[in-house]
Amino acid sequence: LCNSDGKSAKEYEYIQMVKQNKVDGIIGITYSDIDQYISTTLPFVSIDRYFTEDVIYVTADNIAGGKIAANELKKRGAKNVAFIGGHQEIPNETKNRRKHFQLEAERLGLNCAVLDLHEPISDLISEVERFLVAHPEIDGIFTITDLAAVDVIKAIKKLEKRVPEDIQVIGFDGLKMTIATDYLVSTIVQPVEEMAKTAVALLLDVIQGKGTPSRTVLPVFFAEGNTTKNVIL
Repeated sequence: LCNSDGKSAKEYEYIQMVKQNKVDGIIGITYSDIDQYISTTLPFVSIDRYFTEDVIYVTADNIAGGKIAANELKKRGAKNVAFIGGHQEIPNETKNRRKHFQLEAERLGLNCAVLDLHEPISDLISEVERFLVAHPEIDGIFTITDLAAVDVIKAIKKLEKRVPEDIQVIGFDGLKMTIATDYLVSTIVQPVEEMAKTAVALLLDVIQGKGTPSRTVLPVFFAEGNTTKNVIL
């Protein structure tokens, strides 16, 4: 088990190390530019990220997640929504969260603003503050992750606005402090356990030479936290 802390050079070192130790395969969760180090001769399954080569990957349904978030905000009375998040140049499935939230919001007749920063983001809270001052009409926000949602809420409170009374917030991931506690925020929940089990099953199939799909998409769902209002009937 290797933790690279998001550093591509360290990921390359780990890949070389595991090759030398004759591992049978790798499951990777990475957004670094390591395409040139991934070889089809070493079984590799990716989570959430696709590569330029034909590497098998497992992902949550980010397209549906973006659409669900837009619909949930509309059902709860939001009219001026926004997407807030970050992106990298490296291709990955998470970019579909913004794209399809924005498309669905427009389809639903909602005004939609976007704050999509290039990662790494040094001070998201300050960026969000400036964004909200420039867009005082915003009453609903969808964020790229739950952790980003937490920072967005801090920025909202610094502007002396209330969540969810003034601005509703929906994140993406389904994070909890413990299994028994509530979600950190209202969120689009990824089936994390199923993603992990699927990745392991696919890797074992690749190692055994079985045919496997190049892309596996698993369903997501909306879960209420305390950062959205009740549905308006």
